[in-house]
Amino acid sequence: MNVETKSVNAPSKATLERDYVRDWVDSRGRDYRLGVFERQRKGGHKPLMSNPTVAEIRQALAACSPGMNGSILEVGCGWGRLLEELHSDFDISGCDVSDDMLGLADPRLKTFKLDIATENIPFMRANEQRWDVLFTRGVMLYFMEVPVQMAYAMNNMLMLAAKRIIIWEWPEVCAKMRQFSSSPKFEYRPIEHRSE
Repeated sequence: MNVETKSVNAPSKATLERDYVRDWVDSRGRDYRLGVFERQRKGGHKPLMSNPTVAEIRQALAACSPGMNGSILEVGCGWGRLLEELHSDFDISGCDVSDDMLGLADPRLKTFKLDIATENIPFMRANEQRWDVLFTRGVMLYFMEVPVQMAYAMNNMLMLAAKRIIIWEWPEVCAKMRQFSSSPKFEYRPIEHRSE
């Protein structure tokens, strides 16, 4: 791994409750995943993210990768709720670790399975700098107290992005990520803590 890992204190109880494998990959999290979908899908009681807004995301992506000429990857796309809003404006794809979430995505969207927080040398080499811009929102917080996962995720994003990696995360997650890499490819956009 290229990103230097620094020793961290033991994870707090609140952090231990956030486990991306349990919540997004294995069978223990299936009810959680489907609950997120039911709550946040169109027609759900909390249908669209406003932290940041779709307009803010669109504007940031357009500044880095104009129109349909630049390629974009959303890391942690879930069932594609942002892809649905952005695919008519950009050449955009999404990846996620959850088969359940990807199975709920509109088949017209370009999605694929990828665990960004593990080593996958063949995929990374085959797709090195494939996308001009990567972005993610609310994914990196799952790796905050697990240095090896944070290091893999950040290294993998650095390999895949040709120009820029935009991170929408809580301020403390952005601060933690800065400890792992000082690459100018990373652009941090702290967001407010809101329940979802």
